[in-house]
Amino acid sequence: MASKAPTHYNDTLPIYFANATSGSGTVKSGGALHKQLLRANRQQHQQNQVCETPGVPHIAAENRGGIEQSTETTAEEVLELLEKLLSLKSALPSRELSHYSSKLRMVVRSLPETYLLALDKVLRLVVSRFDKNSAKDELVRFMMLESGVASWGTGLRRIIDGCEVSLASPPESDSGVSRPPSESSWVEVSKDEWQ
Repeated sequence: MASKAPTHYNDTLPIYFANATSGSGTVKSGGALHKQLLRANRQQHQQNQVCETPGVPHIAAENRGGIEQSTETTAEEVLELLEKLLSLKSALPSRELSHYSSKLRMVVRSLPETYLLALDKVLRLVVSRFDKNSAKDELVRFMMLESGVASWGTGLRRIIDGCEVSLASPPESDSGVSRPPSESSWVEVSKDEWQ
């Protein structure tokens, strides 16, 4: 009896991973991670349908384009973004934050450029756009596609999850990043003035 084999690595990973985290002996955040993986997988599937080549992973396609467009992303640039992320107020215990941050600082110096590009994108989503959910989705997708990323990616995910980003009170050290105007700066316009 012939079984239908998956056509792509991503066809099986989210299903098996979701099943592995749905048991009674899972970690506390298993349900949230399961939902996030399903959402990331759904977005991946939608983006793959738009791609010219079916089955090409979204991040890999972006990285290829990024390498051609970008001159170079250095470890120092990524470390600078990481420091901006670490300077944000965090809900993580200081000991846990210290552990993850020191591990990330060491790892970033030895990452290949394709990983640096992906990490740069994830960090910019949090630091520049204050979009934690998109950053976590992108990180989870990258962790599923590349081997070895989970060893440091889970710590980064915890840091992103624990950081407190607010459009009303941006970090003081981040003066060069553009952000949307706050509601207090909006000007009320009457219908007559608008037309």
